[in-house]
Amino acid sequence: MHTVKIVVPVAASEPVGVVGRSVEALRRLKCRYAVEIIYVIDSDDDERYATMKELAQRGEGAVKINLIFRGTNRGGRAGALNDALAVALNDSDFLAFFDVDSRPDENFLEACLEVLEADESGEVVFASAPRYIINGGLIPRMVSAEYELLTSLYRFFGNKGVFLHFNGLIGVACACVFSRWRFDEAKICEDVDMSVKIYLSSRRVATTLKTRVGEQAPQTLRELYFQRVRWMLGPLECLSTHLFPFLRAKIPRGVKLTWLALMLFPYIMIFATPLFLAFSLRLLPTSKGLKDFLIRCLGILFSPIFMEICSLSAALLYATGRKTWRSTRREVI
Repeated sequence: MHTVKIVVPVAASEPVGVVGRSVEALRRLKCRYAVEIIYVIDSDDDERYATMKELAQRGEGAVKINLIFRGTNRGGRAGALNDALAVALNDSDFLAFFDVDSRPDENFLEACLEVLEADESGEVVFASAPRYIINGGLIPRMVSAEYELLTSLYRFFGNKGVFLHFNGLIGVACACVFSRWRFDEAKICEDVDMSVKIYLSSRRVATTLKTRVGEQAPQTLRELYFQRVRWMLGPLECLSTHLFPFLRAKIPRGVKLTWLALMLFPYIMIFATPLFLAFSLRLLPTSKGLKDFLIRCLGILFSPIFMEICSLSAALLYATGRKTWRSTRREVI
């Protein structure tokens, strides 16, 4: 009998209320297999987590909850994931990765498992679905337009012979992947690095449009800037580490070309502004009135300019060896 083990890394700075909401959301997930949720918490065990410990000890319902207090931020998110793999890895299991602010639809696990188990070739080892923004405010509503554009791209490309990557590696994976690989704790974007390793091992990533997962966007422009600069460091890390191995690998040409385009596109995104402008018309049906539509149009038009600035900042930081992680504030929702 398979088990789905859900791993959620929790930074020491995360409000306990956000973790509690995560428990509520993940316990609602439907799955035909047994489910275990593992929270890997950077801080030491203290009174803030008393309620969660009580919940885990009671073991109410069909979902088992385990807490790992690792008392360090070694390796950041990658380190937390590796610590979970060290105690929970079983090749016959499935692993699901979420952030503490992830709010997946109830059918998320089932929809992703359907993709993994329907693949007779055995090539698909990771499956995920589009994102949407769950918090309100000017910046989150602007960011929601970007996410809708990404959803349209996933719908257009589907599971054709292209390179697919899901930010944060949020989704469901076959545990056998991690018998060979671990997350690179030296990388600031360990998720992009792991996606590349999946393709280098002649496996691939797939998407499903039957479900979604919600998450929070940064609340201020400053926080958004630091988040995007970190994201833009990912392509630089990948190009410096994997460029020649990826181009020499025996994988489809379409995968190579789309990977290379994905790595380089942020640095020339400003030239695609007319395409972003054309897409803005598609935001009207999903907007909450005229004001919301105008805010989201502003977001989609602002995106290529802002990303260009963030990309250039990331390149400067990478060249000078100043890669830093800044946490993003979460709302208790």
